[in-house]
Amino acid sequence: LLCAFSAISWSSAVGVINGCLPLGRRGLILTIGASGGSWGMLSIGVLTDYGRALFAPEDLWVLGSGFALLGLLILAPFLRRSAANTAPSAHAAGLAGMHGWTLEQKRVAGLAIVLSGLVGATAIPFTTYLSTYLIGEVGRAQKVASSVWQMLGVAGAMSGVLIGAIADRMDHRKIIIATFLAFAAASWFLAWAPTSSAIALAGIGHVALNPFWGLLAAYIGTFFPPTATMRIDALGLVAFGLFSAMANWSIGQWATTGGSLGTVYMLLGGAILTMATLVLTAPRPRSHPVALPSRKTP
Repeated sequence: LLCAFSAISWSSAVGVINGCLPLGRRGLILTIGASGGSWGMLSIGVLTDYGRALFAPEDLWVLGSGFALLGLLILAPFLRRSAANTAPSAHAAGLAGMHGWTLEQKRVAGLAIVLSGLVGATAIPFTTYLSTYLIGEVGRAQKVASSVWQMLGVAGAMSGVLIGAIADRMDHRKIIIATFLAFAAASWFLAWAPTSSAIALAGIGHVALNPFWGLLAAYIGTFFPPTATMRIDALGLVAFGLFSAMANWSIGQWATTGGSLGTVYMLLGGAILTMATLVLTAPRPRSHPVALPSRKTP
């Protein structure tokens, strides 16, 4: 239920932001929003380390619910503005499915969904098996593994702001490729040189991927109206969930039978490099979103 709530909330936010903001500001807001998981990771780390006298572990659930309610209250005025700004013809076109899409739009939608699935198949296993790899296979101390998670939270929170600052000034594709290359380097650092310094670099490289979701949503929004953008983003999240579940299960079976997680991180780096190559085939972002024609009734 928590995962479903998170996916629905993000897709809805994508639709609202694309409906309210001009193209020149969407990338910044979406990219900062996409790094919200890192802000949450950082907050939990701070609270568990320094706030134990104030909060019991079960109180964090109540605190999380409070943040969710606060987000809804902040978003409510933008929901009305988005509905007012969305033309009926554009809304109808967004609900019309693939009917009337150009070949370029079909390429963008298909590529976005495939990339979302591949991110799930790489980013989720990266974090799922990180502690197991560092402690159980590499032999690092628990304190080192905890430091990596703190690095993920700090660098992830900052990456959303820093990448968001250039998201609307550069080609979205170039930034996505750069984040993928950093992520591939992070995986290879863990596979080939899992020392303390390399672990820190791996943490920094991985969190460069966090703004991917904001960059992708901003990129899709240059080709589609808000409703269609929201639907494509939601389908991407479905692919993300399916691919991540299959990848986690497969890697778990590999590790159970004695396979090395170091080999897994090396393969993840290669897969991410392939993803960067795939982005090179993406169409150039448009300076104005393409209006989809409404479905004609006979």
